Amino acid sequence: MNSGLQVALPIVFAYALTSVWIWDNWMLEESSYSHGPLIPIGMAAWFWMRRADWRALPVTIDGRGWWLLGPGLFLHVCGAGLTVDSLSAASLCLTIPGAVLLAQGAVRFRNWLPILGLVAFAVPLPMFVTGQLVFVLKEVAVDAGLTLGNWFGADAVRQGANIRIANEATPLVVADACGGLRSLVSLLTVSYVIVFLLGSARGLWRWILMVVAIPVAVLTNVVRIAAMCVMSRQYGVEFGSTTGHDVAGMAVFVLGFGIMFGLDTLVARRQAS
Repeated sequence: MNSGLQVALPIVFAYALTSVWIWDNWMLEESSYSHGPLIPIGMAAWFWMRRADWRALPVTIDGRGWWLLGPGLFLHVCGAGLTVDSLSAASLCLTIPGAVLLAQGAVRFRNWLPILGLVAFAVPLPMFVTGQLVFVLKEVAVDAGLTLGNWFGADAVRQGANIRIANEATPLVVADACGGLRSLVSLLTVSYVIVFLLGSARGLWRWILMVVAIPVAVLTNVVRIAAMCVMSRQYGVEFGSTTGHDVAGMAVFVLGFGIMFGLDTLVARRQAS
């Protein structure tokens, strides 16, 4: 048995229950991590398409892997002992890179590090963290979206967590899933892929672009809610909360993707000049 399997198999067994918890969170109806199943599929595809390149790299046992693997396993044990599944899941961000460094060596570890970073975008945040983020993002999105929508004739007012459109008996319901956390996580994931795997920006600018993705995600969600308000005013709340909701969601996701891809291209051109 090669070193990779000797390290990987015990970790697979150790994280079996944690993997079930992660999967269940991905499958929740209002999950902010519904993109989760795409990440291991994408990682597998990346390794397969580049197999000729990384197979040519040397394989060594590197004890420095324990610097990551050891703390990762410790957090996993703590999470299991305290029945805090989110802590066990978060430990994968250390355990997986540590296992790779230990079993494959520093050369392959450096080559694989960008794709291994995707693990962080597949692990659901703890509920107490997501609860706070959902509340803050929803407040910002509803208030700003309502203001922007009224600039374009939505003629709407806020009523608690909902938006009341003039001459409409039914309010426009802004669910927690529309608060912006899902958009934020999704755009951060896509931005990471653009910046670290597909784009041409280098060095510190990569991290600057990742930070920029946060306000871009918030602003595009504000635009989405504003668009829903305007469509509800023009075509009724039923349209705005169904077809309008879906159309606006797809449009702002494409907008966010385009902004981040454009920024990466601009930065790359500036670095090349």
